Amino acid sequence: MSGEQQARQFLEQAILVAPSEQIKNEFAIMKELYDQKLWHNLTEKLVSLIDQINGDDLKQIYNGFIKYFENHINQFTLAQIAVRVASAYPPSEGIQFLKSLADKFSNDPALIEPSLYLSSSILLLSLSLGLSNEAESKTLLDSFESSLKSLPPALSVPGKLSPLIYSNYHLALSQYYQLKNSLPDFYTHSMLYLSYTPLSSIPPSLQVSLATSLALSALTSESLYSFGDLLNHPILNSLQNTNKQYLISLLTAFNRGDMESYTKLADGEYAAIMNNEEGLKGKAGVLKIKIAVLGLMELVLERGSGERVFKFSEIESRCRVERNDVERLVMRGMSLGLVKGVIDEVEEKVVISWVQPRVLDIESVKKMRDRLEDWRKKVHATLVFVEQQTGNEI
Repeated sequence: MSGEQQARQFLEQAILVAPSEQIKNEFAIMKELYDQKLWHNLTEKLVSLIDQINGDDLKQIYNGFIKYFENHINQFTLAQIAVRVASAYPPSEGIQFLKSLADKFSNDPALIEPSLYLSSSILLLSLSLGLSNEAESKTLLDSFESSLKSLPPALSVPGKLSPLIYSNYHLALSQYYQLKNSLPDFYTHSMLYLSYTPLSSIPPSLQVSLATSLALSALTSESLYSFGDLLNHPILNSLQNTNKQYLISLLTAFNRGDMESYTKLADGEYAAIMNNEEGLKGKAGVLKIKIAVLGLMELVLERGSGERVFKFSEIESRCRVERNDVERLVMRGMSLGLVKGVIDEVEEKVVISWVQPRVLDIESVKKMRDRLEDWRKKVHATLVFVEQQTGNEI
């Protein structure tokens, strides 16, 4: 029996055993499109159908129908369909299934894009096996990155490759670095993943999980001091009305370097919840030092560039540290590359010449707007004064 006959027979049988009238109609339309060789329309109908089925049904439709006309399908769409079918298998079997298709693409320069998409999907399946498969995942990751670096110039231009490929790539990197407990790298690639991925395509439960992991990374990493991009991202809305909602309040307090608000939250309203949060256990000292450094940065950013001379007493009051810890706090900020300046121990003052730029939240943008408005008024007043003086001389 030819492939064409087998495909048609599968559709006829599927119509007879369809579990619902809706699915029966879908298969009937597909048979009509197949008989008329309307491949594009058939592909669209097929993509719609496989979104409605799961498990063994996915395997059956691929093995009984799709593989007999896969050459008539857009090959990137075929790769997407294959990834959906792979989800019906255990990860190790799904990897082998996708590799069998990827092998068909590997030697065709015209199929670089679907080949990369399959490779990135294989990498994600490998990472889902966890630490037990770490070595294999690292090999696959290195191979994928090598493929990206060796892209022909025409495909190296931003926007040429499907964002699905970069979405998978950064999701894979975020998962890899999460396995390695490298919080800054996990944070960076998770945010890049979100930049390539519509939030609506991420299941709600995974949104909550990712938002929680991002928030905990931002709070506890000893080298992450700018996370306004996370505060501005709608993924944090997934934490609303959940037992993780408190993380939004903590992030807001940290981003503003607001030690007073943090202390109220940590010692009062959220004390019990924070004590039971696995990612925060044993981190009280780290959190206190970090918010103190952020408080120093915020203090500097609130001043104009010509007004950045601070008494030790100012830093002590704003950052809620002991007087003899002020110098240590400033030196920590300098060692992390967050501020530059000079400490005058005799005069007990600090002159800051530079502070690391940060992604601003809405409240910070409002403060900057107010400072710009004050500056505008001062410039206008100076202009009026100069004009009056000039007029008097004339």
